[in-house]
Amino acid sequence: NTASASGATTCGGVVTAANNGTSVALSGGTVPASGSCTVTVNTTSATPGTYNNTIAAGALTTANAGDNAASAGATLTVNAGLGVAKAFAPSVMGVNAASVLTITLTNPNAIAVTGAAFTDTYPAGLVNTAAAGAATTCGGAPTVTAANNGGSVALAGATVPAGGSCTVTVNVTSAAAGSYNNSTGAVSTA
Repeated sequence: NTASASGATTCGGVVTAANNGTSVALSGGTVPASGSCTVTVNTTSATPGTYNNTIAAGALTTANAGDNAASAGATLTVNAGLGVAKAFAPSVMGVNAASVLTITLTNPNAIAVTGAAFTDTYPAGLVNTAAAGAATTCGGAPTVTAANNGGSVALAGATVPAGGSCTVTVNVTSAAAGSYNNSTGAVSTA
């Protein structure tokens, strides 16, 4: 369960789901005649993988209808986070020359990751060129934002293919000599 498991039910009764716990329980619930009700709880995992959750036959007990005759199960897949790499080409240039900044997003998962987004704010003195030319090879309906002469590049709404990668590129420059260490902010996904 998450740190705020928030167990809830439409069955009435009491839901027990401890924060950061590993179970959920219902007691005193009532299922309407010829109807259904639900029990929900927020869950999470810090470890990528596939989680099969099953209620065994006989685990659901009632006061007047017997136990469940068949098991029920659901599968949750927890994806690993995207990898991020950055490079400048060329990595050494003269004042007011241009370099192409390439940000590569890598997906280690067996399914495409959707809604990939980040904002990369450059260190002081590094800016997009007057013709930033920002572009992406990411799928979906991505939006790349990099204002001409601006100090950042952003990506939103991108899809990174299963077991693959995609890139964001932008032309950058600097009017001052020096080393510019650029770190991308967190990459979020939908």
